[in-house]
Order: sequence, then C-alpha cells, then structure tokens
Amino acid sequence: DAEGRALEVRLRGLGLTGRQVHRIRQRYGDRAGHIVATQPYRLCEEVAGIGFRTADGLAREQGLDPADPARVRAAVLHVLDRAGNDGHTYLPQPHVAERVGSLDVPTSALDEVLDRAMADGAVIVEGDPHGGPPRVWRTSVLRDELTVADRLLHRAAMPLPPDDDAVYDEAEAKMREYKVSLKYPTATTNSSPNRVLRERCAFSVIHRPVQTIPGIETNFTRKLDI
Repeated sequence: DAEGRALEVRLRGLGLTGRQVHRIRQRYGDRAGHIVATQPYRLCEEVAGIGFRTADGLAREQGLDPADPARVRAAVLHVLDRAGNDGHTYLPQPHVAERVGSLDVPTSALDEVLDRAMADGAVIVEGDPHGGPPRVWRTSVLRDELTVADRLLHRAAMPLPPDDDAVYDEAEAKMREYKVSLKYPTATTNSSPNRVLRERCAFSVIHRPVQTIPGIETNFTRKLDI
C-alpha cells in the first residue's frame, strides 16, 4: 500500500537495508514507523540483524538525546554480547563502564540503568566473591552457567561403577564361554580393559578393526601376533 511504501522509503532513507526494513515491518506492523522514530534501541533486542551501531545511527539521524537511558542500556547489552563473543561470560562493572564510554555513550547514569536492566531481567549484577568489583552478566548467560554447574554436580554425585574385578570376572567368563566377544570402545584413565582381559585370558592381542583418524595418534600398527 501507499503508506507502507512511504514508510519503506523513509526507513531506507535512514540507512536501513531492504531486509532490515522488511524485518522491522514484520515485527511491528503498523507501529514500525513509530517505534523507529521514538524507541530505536528496541530494535537491538527485538529484530534479528540489527545491532547497537545500527540502532544508534537511527537515533542520531533523528536527533534523539545521546544521554537517553535507553541508549545506555543498549550499549551495556552490546558490550556484554561482544565480550561473550570473545569468550567472557561476564564483565566487571568498571570494564562495562569503560567499554560503554568507548562508544561515546555517557556513563553518569550507568548505575541507574543497570538497576532497571536487572529489574526487567536483562542483566544480573552480583558481588565478586573474591572482593573485586561487581560482576555484570547477561541473565541468559548466567542461567546457562548455573545449569552447567548443576549438571556437573549431579554427575559428580552419581554412584561409582561396579567393582572393576567383578566386571572383568564376568567379561572373562563370557569370553571363555563363547570364544569370541564384542566390546564397546572405551576411554579410561586408570587402566586398559583390553590389557587386563588380554592378560587374564593369555591372549597376545585383542584384535578389532581400526580406522585411523587423520591427525589422531594411534599405536595400532596392523602387525598382529596371533
């Protein structure tokens, strides 16, 4: 329609690509023009393919206040996401302030912005257990960290496997009974099941077909002593 075409022309005039305009209109419908004009930083969190720099450019083109708390919030989330891409799960709060400031974003209201971002669930600010400055997390990242930790604790609390000797006794008895066996691949740190069974049964070798993976060292030489 004519109104939609006019909106697309206006948004393209602000530097957006056709794909970005399509996503914005798809997300906001008839409210797209209003959102872009009054709340451009929402695009960072709600529209795929639009980051802080694009939203910030839209805001500047339209003369929005550079000290707008929405701008500071968007910059905070941006630096946390960038840190995550570099392998950091959180940033100390002074580092957040430094990186936000490097974007030419005022940081005088950073504490208030973090409080609001915590209230709406975007970030979590927690004390450093070692006495350092507060840590600022993306909420989703901290939840993932806690989930992984919980799973590791669950695994650590699982009962140990049965006594090794009992397992080897059963395996040896079945091998002697059937004269042949199939075994799952194993990864062990304390002993080699192949070696133990080989010695128990007086075998010179336990042979299994092997396909060597390029780049992975192996001691299999294909020389068999049967």
